[in-house]
Amino acid sequence: MSASAAAGMTVSATRVNVADIELALNRLWDALHAEGPAEHGVTRACMSNVIIACETEEQARDVRKHIPGLVERHPARVFLLTACAPQAGSIEAEVSAHCRRTGGSKQLCSEHVDIRFDPAVVERLGSVLRPLLIGDLPTALWWASNQPPPLSHGLFDTLAELADQVIYDSVGWPSPAEGVRAMTRWVMGEERPVFNLAWRYLKPWRRILAQVLDPRVAPGALQNIDSIRIEHGPHALPMAWLLIGWLAARLQWQPQKGEVQSGSELSWAFRTPRGALRVHIHRSPEGMSQVRRLNLAWQGAAPGRAGFLYGDDQWLSVLAEESTLPATSIPAREVPMEMMIAAQLAHRSKDPLFEQSIAVAQIMAGVLNNRTTR
Repeated sequence: MSASAAAGMTVSATRVNVADIELALNRLWDALHAEGPAEHGVTRACMSNVIIACETEEQARDVRKHIPGLVERHPARVFLLTACAPQAGSIEAEVSAHCRRTGGSKQLCSEHVDIRFDPAVVERLGSVLRPLLIGDLPTALWWASNQPPPLSHGLFDTLAELADQVIYDSVGWPSPAEGVRAMTRWVMGEERPVFNLAWRYLKPWRRILAQVLDPRVAPGALQNIDSIRIEHGPHALPMAWLLIGWLAARLQWQPQKGEVQSGSELSWAFRTPRGALRVHIHRSPEGMSQVRRLNLAWQGAAPGRAGFLYGDDQWLSVLAEESTLPATSIPAREVPMEMMIAAQLAHRSKDPLFEQSIAVAQIMAGVLNNRTTR
């Protein structure tokens, strides 16, 4: 057993047979208790079972960096599954623990099980995981693959059957239009809480739009929007799509027709309570996977326009030169992944506003022609 545990770090992983995972975890705890001073003690900390699904070892390496911070905020028994077993038909496992000191020098530890499997044996994963889940605790599935969940050739369905809550991220999907079509159908049929991290990325956008276009600040603007143009970075189309879904859900816009005009251009026509609205979305070939710019205009008794920019300094601003409204800015700094996941694990109820936005996104997918964009 690694001495790193005594310093409040991660216990080195131990390779075990799949059938012996629970036994290996018990031995790990015995070793932790024997290793530390008796007056300090070691406590097993666990609030949830967390299943994390990755497609490649590269994805798994990135996720591993976030697990210690995740279990510090939300202690859990973590299962990291990666579809990269070196031998055909195999399932391999390693067990470890993430430990930290509390103020009283007592050590809190969370268990971590790494499982690498051959995609050909996906149907066996349920029987491997089910007896390892702590039965009186909720189970969450964090889908960390960049493959849209319903297009994962059975892996997502197998793991979702075990979960009370599903967390995924639509940013980074290689075929976002196809992924949004498939995922919105799946989400709308779910009774469990489902959370898209793209919704969290959009929080600053929702905040500044609500502030700047508040009827007390810009009377008549929201009701009379007739054009929107969005520019996003590579693979961030689902964010732009969800942002429009949120606006449409709040303002009672009805999607009429969608068109993929090229590999980087997409548009929708909406019917609003006041007339027609056109939305145009453009993908930039480089830059961060984020909604970078948004321009909108409105008619009515007091016509106007507003231009917004998500800057490289992670501030979201109203641009005076592109707006009839006063310039303003709000912070839009990225939240560490482990903080977002931990926060969602603590909130297990459904989000009605997200679901309303997804419902409109599903209709937008239904009226979109069949060409694809990224």
